[in-house]
Amino acid sequence: MLLMGILAILNVGASIALAVISLNDITSFECGSKEAAFDCDQRKVKTIYSVIFFALHILYLLMVSMTNWILFRNFKFQIGDILEELMVISRDVEKVIQAAKSGRIKEQRNAAFELATLATTGDDSKFRIVAEGGLDVLILLCLSTDESIQEYATEAVAELLTIPAIQDQFVEMGGVSTLSTLLHSTNKRIIQEAVTAISYIVSDSEDNKHSVVADRGLEDLSHAAFNSSILTQRYIAGIYLELVFNADIRSQIASLNSPTKALLHLCSNKDNETMRLALQTLELVAIESSDVILNQENLVFDLLNIPTNTLDASIYLLAGKILLYVAEDTVSCGKMLNTDSLKDTLMQFAKTDDPILQKVVAKVILCTLDDRDLAIKAQDMKLQDVLVYIRNNSNDRDAWNMADQGITLFNNNDFRKYQPMPPPSDSFGSTLSLRKPRPSGYPGSTFSLNKDAKMMGSQSTMLEKVRMGSRLSLRSGNQSNVGSRASLQSN
Repeated sequence: MLLMGILAILNVGASIALAVISLNDITSFECGSKEAAFDCDQRKVKTIYSVIFFALHILYLLMVSMTNWILFRNFKFQIGDILEELMVISRDVEKVIQAAKSGRIKEQRNAAFELATLATTGDDSKFRIVAEGGLDVLILLCLSTDESIQEYATEAVAELLTIPAIQDQFVEMGGVSTLSTLLHSTNKRIIQEAVTAISYIVSDSEDNKHSVVADRGLEDLSHAAFNSSILTQRYIAGIYLELVFNADIRSQIASLNSPTKALLHLCSNKDNETMRLALQTLELVAIESSDVILNQENLVFDLLNIPTNTLDASIYLLAGKILLYVAEDTVSCGKMLNTDSLKDTLMQFAKTDDPILQKVVAKVILCTLDDRDLAIKAQDMKLQDVLVYIRNNSNDRDAWNMADQGITLFNNNDFRKYQPMPPPSDSFGSTLSLRKPRPSGYPGSTFSLNKDAKMMGSQSTMLEKVRMGSRLSLRSGNQSNVGSRASLQSN
C-alpha cells in the first residue's frame, strides 16, 4: 500500500509535466505553411484533448494517492486477522472433548490446546464448546498436574468467560473456586489467565461478585498480587476496585488485613494505572474503616514513596487523601513525622499547583499542630516552608487561607512554652491519667477536619466518580489479548 502511494505520486508528477507541455503547445500553436487546414485543426484538437486528459488524470491520481495514505495511516489490523482462518483447522468439538476426557497426558494436552484455539475463533465456537459439556472438562483440566494442560485450559476458560451467559453457567458449576486455586500456581502465565477470567466475572455481573470472595477468595487474590507480573497486578487492582463498590464486600475487605496489605503492595508498583486503581480502592476502604488502613506497618512509607515512582498529580491527590487519615490519628501522625521524606513529599505535592491537592497538603500539616509534641516535630522539620510555598503560589482562596493560618501558628511558637499538665494525685492509676488534656490557651489548629472534608464530598459522590472509569480500566490496554491464541503464540 505504501509502494502504491509512492508510485501514484510519481505518476502525478509525470502527468503534470505532460499537461504543461501540452498546454505550452496550445499557446504556441501554429499551422505549417504547407499543412492542410483540416490536418491543422485535427492536430490542435488532439493537443487540447491531451491537456484535458492529463488534467483529469492528475485529479484521479491525487485522489488515489490520498486514499492510499489515509488507508496506510489507519492500517490497524494484524496479519493474524488474515491468516487465522487458514491456520485454525476446524475440528469436531465432540471428538476434541472426548480426547480431553481420556487419561493420557499427551492427548489431554493436545485437546486443551485445540479447545483454547477454537474458543478464539468466535462466539459460535464458544457456545458449541459449552453445549458439548466443554466447561466441565476444562474445569477438570485446569486442576491437572501438567502445567501445559493447566495453561491451555485456563486460557480457554478465560476466552469463554468473555460472554456473560457463559459466566453465569460457569459460576453455577463452581468454577470460581478452581480459578482461585490457580492463583496459587508458580506459573505466572497461569495466574494471569486465571486473573483475567475473574476480572470478566466481576466486571460484567454484580451478582457473581459474591462467588469470587467466597471461600477465601480475597486472600487468594492477595497472594496473587505478590506473585504475578506487572500486567496481572493491574488486573488484580481493578478487580479489588470492582469488588469494593459492593457494600457487603467492602465491609468484608475492611475487616481483613491481607487485602489491604496487598493493595499497599500494589501502590508501590511503577505502573500508573495499577497505583491509581489500588489507591482508589484504599480510599473507599478507609471510608468504610480507617483502622484497617492505619494498622498497616508500611502505610506511611509506601504513601510517601509514591513520588519516586510517578509524576502523575492525580495519583498524588489520592495518596494525599489517605495521608489525611494518617495525620488525624496521633500515633500514625507521629510515625509520619518520623519519616525523613515527609517534607520533600508534601512539597512535591504542593508544587503540582493543583488547588485541591494543595488544600489536602495544608490540612495534613494543620493536623500536626493539634498535639504539642507533634507540633514541635513539625516545626523542627520546617513544614512551614511547604505552607509558605502554597501561600505564595496558590490561586485558590481556601488553600491560601489554610496556609496562612498554619504559618501564623508556626510563627507564634506558643506550643513550645506549654508543658503537659501532671495528672492529679487522686487520679493516679485511673483512666483519667491516660488522658492528655490540652493546656488552656494552646494555639492548636482550629480548622475542622471532619470526615466529609476529608473525603472531599459525600461517600455516594466518591463512589460514583471512581466507578466511572473502573470497568474501562479492567478492559484497557492489552487485556483484550490476554487469554487469546495470539497472546500465547507471542510468548
